[in-house]
Amino acid sequence: MIKVIPAIIAKDIDEIAKKMSLVEPYVDWVQIDVSDGIFTSNVTWNRPEELKNIVSNISLEMHLMIANSAKDINGWIASGAKRIIVHVDDKSNQEEVAAMAKKAKDGGVSFGIALSPEVLVNDIKSLVPLADVVLLLAVNPGFSGQEFNESTLEKITDLRKIFPNVIIEIDGGINPETAKKCVAAGANILVSASYIFDSPNIKEAIDSLT
Repeated sequence: MIKVIPAIIAKDIDEIAKKMSLVEPYVDWVQIDVSDGIFTSNVTWNRPEELKNIVSNISLEMHLMIANSAKDINGWIASGAKRIIVHVDDKSNQEEVAAMAKKAKDGGVSFGIALSPEVLVNDIKSLVPLADVVLLLAVNPGFSGQEFNESTLEKITDLRKIFPNVIIEIDGGINPETAKKCVAAGANILVSASYIFDSPNIKEAIDSLT
């Protein structure tokens, strides 16, 4: 079954709460994008201790687009989030990633790794077994509303071929047309921000992706 996860890019916790309330009747997961202005050029809300102020039945997935995930991960594990996703590439230290995965598991939190568009599956094959999910970005990290990078479809196929049972998330440029292509290539989860939140009918937008 294909799952749709709305993505929230917000400047403060109030905006996060407001957007969560818009999608809560229709989904059981929401992704919150966290950018530090170093890994990405923009800065978003990034105060994990504030998550406990939100009362919701939605599970939270934190997409950490930050320069030093290993340093900050303890705060996100304690935040109440159900899944934490960190970025990796061919320079990632396997022991460091494994340590983050263990911390997450010990804290009862699911752990994922994310690949920016330029990172190839072959570059991070050794890291995939450490993750519960692999997030493939079809756009450059940081901003919503970008155009889907078609080369992502080949990455989905490659990842599925090497790791038949891996859970694959796709984030960026997702609409009914690109969603269909991603699912055909082997994706399990579709993450969408602007297509959902800019829609005049959020329920119809979410339903149109599956």
